[in-house]
Amino acid sequence: VLRGQGVSTGSALSPRVDGHVPALEARPKYDPAAARALLREAGYADGFAVTLDCLNVAHRAAACQAIAAMLGKVGIQVNFVP
Repeated sequence: VLRGQGVSTGSALSPRVDGHVPALEARPKYDPAAARALLREAGYADGFAVTLDCLNVAHRAAACQAIAAMLGKVGIQVNFVP
């Protein structure tokens, strides 16, 4: 999706940005079943719907579509708006 330019991270901030916390780089293991269990525990046993508003730029739209697909696997229905 990111044409080889993406890097997996657990942090929202790049190491090049002030405020980056290296301890946040560790990502939780991919576990859709655990995510669904957490949603149930939070009161969203049937999931919920959300709108994801992205820039209409090809590579960003592709990333947003990928995010929407991943969220859909745990019961979060995403209305993707380019």
